[in-house]
Amino acid sequence: METFDIDDLKVFYEKRFDGGGTTFGFNAITKPIITDYIQDFGDVLEMCSGPGFIGYTLLERKKVKRLVLSDINIDLYPSIQETNQFNKLQNVEFILSDCFDGISEENKFDIIVSNPPHFKTLRPDGYRSREEKLISLDFDMEFHKKFFDSAQKFLKPNGKIILIENCDGVTEKDIRVLSKEHFTVEIVDYDSYGWQGKSTFYTIVLTIR
Repeated sequence: METFDIDDLKVFYEKRFDGGGTTFGFNAITKPIITDYIQDFGDVLEMCSGPGFIGYTLLERKKVKRLVLSDINIDLYPSIQETNQFNKLQNVEFILSDCFDGISEENKFDIIVSNPPHFKTLRPDGYRSREEKLISLDFDMEFHKKFFDSAQKFLKPNGKIILIENCDGVTEKDIRVLSKEHFTVEIVDYDSYGWQGKSTFYTIVLTIR
């Protein structure tokens, strides 16, 4: 198992589960223009969490009182459990869930953050693994549509959503259309976030109306 160091906190993970969280995900969520929108010591949900790189980063940077990691892939649980045990964390929970399906509406969050699957169409040359497909494909934006149908029910007043997206997939315009009924766009930041490939990313911050 690999480890990713966030200051004094070690995140345990298998390489097949890293969908960019150790690179553009980490760099996006730690960029001051983004972190300035996150209050200290809130209740945070990382959806499509993978091993929890973004959520654990916010925890280590004192932005989290309670952290919930949620993903559709149960195979992530051993590494999340290892991270919690090694770092002696009591305020982190993993919920197996397809979008919000497995999360009770009694849960209310200050922040919902996600680096979700980006791409609306199948990759022409296919996928090397089940994990790669789960990480990259949101066919016809099914996840994003489902997400914005329910997200407002899980946020506290003035709650925020932070999405880290690939410009070649679900676009800023797509997000604005899907979110316009319940959310206001606060900021959109475009950057490579240290990614060495061809892709450019953007981070969009939305506040509940």
